[in-house]
Formats: sequence, structure tokens, C-alpha cells
Amino acid sequence: MTDDELIEAVRAAVLDRALPPPASPADVACGEASMGMAFPPLLRRLYLEVADGGFGSWPVPSVTDNGEWFSDEPDIMEAHC
Repeated sequence: MTDDELIEAVRAAVLDRALPPPASPADVACGEASMGMAFPPLLRRLYLEVADGGFGSWPVPSVTDNGEWFSDEPDIMEAHC
């Protein structure tokens, strides 16, 4: 399965969820800078193309504090810093 197919499969799997809009490239870059590392390419695309958190079979934190709580942390910087 290609990354494009995985992105589409995740989109289809979360159609019934109330997720935030995708993160902006600036937010993802800020998150990566805060963590001192680049996100894996597929995760980066999921944040940019699917939603700013909440996707997956377990809670996925948002890159930014978007008012949604999908984990015990308000955003990915707090989850990993």
C-alpha cells in the first residue's frame, strides 16, 4: 500500500469523527522544531492532509492547541517536550 492509499484509508476511517481541520505547514514545522526532530513523513502528511490530531485507533495529540483533546496532553509539544 502506498502512502497515498494509506492517507485515503485513514480519511475513510475517520469520516464519522468530529476532527479538527488539518494542521498548517507552519504549525507542523513549529512542532518539529520544538521536538528537535522531523516527524516521520507519513505522520507529517496525516497532520497536514487529514486532521490536526484525533485520527488513528488510539488518541493522537494535536500539533497545536486547537481546543480538541485527543490525549492527556493539549498538543504534541506538551506530549513530547
